[in-house]
Amino acid sequence: MLVRFGNVICNWDLSKGQMGLFGAPGEKKEVQQPGKLGGIFYRTESGKVVYGQKPIPKARKKKIEPSNLLQLFGSQPEKIKEHQKDLQGKVEKETDPKKKVELIKQQAFTELAEQNKKKLKEKHKEAEAAKAENKQPWEMTREKLESLSFDQFFEVDQITAKRYADLYWRKRDGRITESETKELNSIESSLDDFHDIGKKHSDEMEKRQNIANEKIKKGRAYEVTKKQFREYHITGTIQDSAYDRTVKRDAINEFDTVEKYPILVKVLDIGNEKIELRQEDEYLRYVKTNQEGDMERDEHGKALYLTKQEIKDRGLREKSSNITAFNEKGEPIASVSDEWGADGVFVIEKYQKKGIGTQLLKEFRKQFEPSRQIGQATSMGVKMVDSLHREYVRQALTEGKKVPDEVLKDYPELKQSDVKDKQEPQWKYEEYSDWSRQLARNNTQEELQKQLAKLQGEQVKNTASHLRAVDKTTSMQSNSQHRAQSGNVVRGNYERRNAIENALEIHKYYPEKTKAANEKKVNKSVGAIYTFYGRRVSMSRKVA
Repeated sequence: MLVRFGNVICNWDLSKGQMGLFGAPGEKKEVQQPGKLGGIFYRTESGKVVYGQKPIPKARKKKIEPSNLLQLFGSQPEKIKEHQKDLQGKVEKETDPKKKVELIKQQAFTELAEQNKKKLKEKHKEAEAAKAENKQPWEMTREKLESLSFDQFFEVDQITAKRYADLYWRKRDGRITESETKELNSIESSLDDFHDIGKKHSDEMEKRQNIANEKIKKGRAYEVTKKQFREYHITGTIQDSAYDRTVKRDAINEFDTVEKYPILVKVLDIGNEKIELRQEDEYLRYVKTNQEGDMERDEHGKALYLTKQEIKDRGLREKSSNITAFNEKGEPIASVSDEWGADGVFVIEKYQKKGIGTQLLKEFRKQFEPSRQIGQATSMGVKMVDSLHREYVRQALTEGKKVPDEVLKDYPELKQSDVKDKQEPQWKYEEYSDWSRQLARNNTQEELQKQLAKLQGEQVKNTASHLRAVDKTTSMQSNSQHRAQSGNVVRGNYERRNAIENALEIHKYYPEKTKAANEKKVNKSVGAIYTFYGRRVSMSRKVA
């Protein structure tokens, strides 16, 4: 019994309980049925499965197009002429108008080929010359090898090394042929050339890398290529699966809260939400060690720690450098920290590929010398290092710095000519307050940014303290002292923040008036005392 299942027709044998497939896509099997011998199931062009003798399609004659002429005759003009004569005879004998038109078209194509026979001949010569030059790398002359760029030489060197290893083991196993023996001898005779030229390339690359390393250490990463930047900073590789448990969580660390990271470093706009980068405000503790490196303990066996002055004298970091990124719900979604001298960046899977890791790394590295290496990295970490370099190049272009063309080749979307002219300042220098001008003269741009970040962190605490004082108020007189004091702190914080932001504007639009331009100049000043957020701050105002 024949049964159809979708596009498949089956022969169901009830006695055996088995099913044989016939007419499946791409298959044709012969069957016998009463009254129809030697028929087959086949699929028509419309997709319908039918039974019977499948008609044999008529072979279609291939039209001779200009491209087909080239395939048939190449650049041999004598064969083209023979084809022309043959076509001319057919045209004269043909009586069918339609066929005659087709023959005339072919004749026109042949005449076109005849007209271009000189060009065809030249192309043929070029092809033959290219074929002759298409030698194996080990067959190249020393002059040809020396003319190759580093990347080209590296490629042919890899091909030669791979082929040499293959033939060497074939010879050792006794499986090498006579022609392969000649090839092996040819490779061995060229090994000295490869070694000498490879050493020259290696020495040159090492020299260039050393120059690039010095630029990176001086904070000029935008003057080195992406490859050189990566070569300096990445000291090893880590398997991608090493941090799967960390990045696949809903939060980096469920115990991290916004309150634990009071210093607001930066706010990122990633399109659908804003991300806050916040830093810890905690002092670090260091265990005392003796000359042998062993931990020092007191009479009770407890570890002894360095004092703040000892930490400062030894040039150690006083405060935590850790920065964590929080989403709008206050959840920690990314972090960067000092991992035993290396930079450890973690971003949960949901927030990856949004630039958060790159910005975290950039802000984190501002706290260290440019010479600090990033360390080992996963494949995602390598991409983040490349993104960091691109960010340095973009920032340099924005600031009007000259970026070498060699570096811009790595980032064709960034162009020196696309950098917009510096925006005109909204205020004249004299219109800024004395306080803002004094801050700009006495602090660098980085120092002001750190002060602003710290002030933003304190503002959260101070505002919360003032609100608690207001909540505890039951009348106009109750809790008035605490309420007034906390209010003064918030207002003072706000005024100082405005002064620092204006000082940063002076650095941007009037750099000649700032500390960077006047480090060696001594300003005569008189002191003035101001009171802000509960403590006395000495400010200076320049004497005209």
